[in-house]
Amino acid sequence: MTSFEPFNDARVLVAPATIGGRRRGEPVPARSRLLSGEEAAHAARAIARRQRILQGILVPLTHRLMRYRTVHYELTTLEA
Repeated sequence: MTSFEPFNDARVLVAPATIGGRRRGEPVPARSRLLSGEEAAHAARAIARRQRILQGILVPLTHRLMRYRTVHYELTTLEA
C-alpha cells in the first residue's frame, strides 16, 4: 500500500474500534467525500434517528455552544 498525502487527499484508512479508540480489526482503504446541503441534512437525520440522545440532542447542542460546524462525510471502500 502506498503512503497517503496528509492534505487534500480523499483516501483514508478506516477500521472498527472500541468506544475508547482501540482498533478491533484491520484497516480498510476508503475514499471520503464531504457532504453538503440536503445530503448532509439527510445524514444528520439518519444518525440522529439511530442515536436519539447522543447524536440527536447532545452532539448538536455541544457543537452550537462551542461554535463548531458539524460536518458529515461519506466513506466508500476502495476495491483491493
